[in-house]
Amino acid sequence: MEQIFKTKTGFCHVFSDRIVFSKLGKAAEVKEQVGGTKSYSSALMYGILVLANAYFAYTSYLNERFGSSLFFVVMGIYLAYAVRNHLKFSAALVIPRDSILKIEFIEGTSFLTRSRFMIHFKNMKGELRYRLIMLPGSMRNGKEETAKALQIFKEEGLL
Repeated sequence: MEQIFKTKTGFCHVFSDRIVFSKLGKAAEVKEQVGGTKSYSSALMYGILVLANAYFAYTSYLNERFGSSLFFVVMGIYLAYAVRNHLKFSAALVIPRDSILKIEFIEGTSFLTRSRFMIHFKNMKGELRYRLIMLPGSMRNGKEETAKALQIFKEEGLL
């Protein structure tokens, strides 16, 4: 039996064997994805910024501006960390239930952040991936949809 709740950008369908994300609320229209569940374009942009920070850190060091050099080194390390974390996230539309390791619920702050679920799962290659389910905000019945989503996940034994 299908259970459904609204997300920030569409709907989440919880079945007994899988979780499906759809834009229009029709899970039957969503096809199994074989690949293409990661966005490399933003990781490439972060990588370019890491290289730019390394260059500016080096030139600042050569010009004996040690404060600037340290700033660029710290920013480069932070951006490299962001790239590593970004590559662990997935945009998979279908997640089989048997590949789900755990689901975390992160409570949002009213009018500041959204409540969300983070699904920890293994992809087809056996790699650990994360999928965020952003719930509707305060202006779109966020509390009601959050309560409904929590109830569905608890009934299905996922939380």
